[in-house]
Amino acid sequence: MSEELLTKLLEYIDAAIDAKSEQARESSDGGLIEQCVKYRVKDELFELMKKEEAK
Repeated sequence: MSEELLTKLLEYIDAAIDAKSEQARESSDGGLIEQCVKYRVKDELFELMKKEEAK
């Protein structure tokens, strides 16, 4: 697994934790921003995984 892929995976995990933490705090936007970041990072992670599989 490449360093770039591992870094993105850790970023995704951090974003997921932040999203859950934000939901627990019941912010006014319900954690919407954190959810958006999580899904953006997830998409980037899957793109990196596809590139790795193609190699």
